[in-house]
Amino acid sequence: MGVDLETCYSGELGCVDKPVDGALVVSLASPETIDDVRRLTPHLVYIDHTDYRQAMDSVDIDLTRIAKEVVNFFIDQGYGRIGYIGGQDSHETPDIREQAFAEYGGLKGVVAESDILRGDFTSQSGYELAKTLLEGDYPQALFVASDSIAIGVLRAIHEKGLRIPDDISLLSVNDIPTAKFTVPSLSTFRIHSELMGCQGVNLLVERCRDNRTTPLNVFVPSELILRGTTKAA
Repeated sequence: MGVDLETCYSGELGCVDKPVDGALVVSLASPETIDDVRRLTPHLVYIDHTDYRQAMDSVDIDLTRIAKEVVNFFIDQGYGRIGYIGGQDSHETPDIREQAFAEYGGLKGVVAESDILRGDFTSQSGYELAKTLLEGDYPQALFVASDSIAIGVLRAIHEKGLRIPDDISLLSVNDIPTAKFTVPSLSTFRIHSELMGCQGVNLLVERCRDNRTTPLNVFVPSELILRGTTKAA
């Protein structure tokens, strides 16, 4: 599209040494970082995050819908109790997946606060949280916030000697390349990351070209990929 790209990581904007027409902000950024980016350009697009308080375009995933789909999927399979193992990017900002899962699952009568565990978005965290959960009376179905966390959860389940999905089932989010190679392979929601990037560029180019000020929010659909960690639908 004839666009030159300058890339900065962790909010460090010192790499930008010339004027820019617009900016793509990937994932949650601090208010201070957003203010710094606004000093460079008024044309901003959030990718993988939406902040309705900011007059910014965004390309995001509907994590609330995913959490509800997980609850409905497990209820349809006959589970009456569903647990959650997740992470949190910020102590001030609760994870959307966890929020939606707890609220919707609570309304459906299948989720209890005691079955919700959170750490960070690493396999090590998933492993340690799953070991804690499996020490007591554990739920037979789990919603895991990401594939990376789920890899650690799988190890803890194997060490416990449980059969997947007969003794315990789990669904996660992302469909990273290694998800199909775990044992058993992960059932997960595929996130179309490349499409999110393309739509972010399209929004930014159109916003700069037309000088549009009304923000647009685009949600890219996810896709449920059923593999070995869940029973056949």
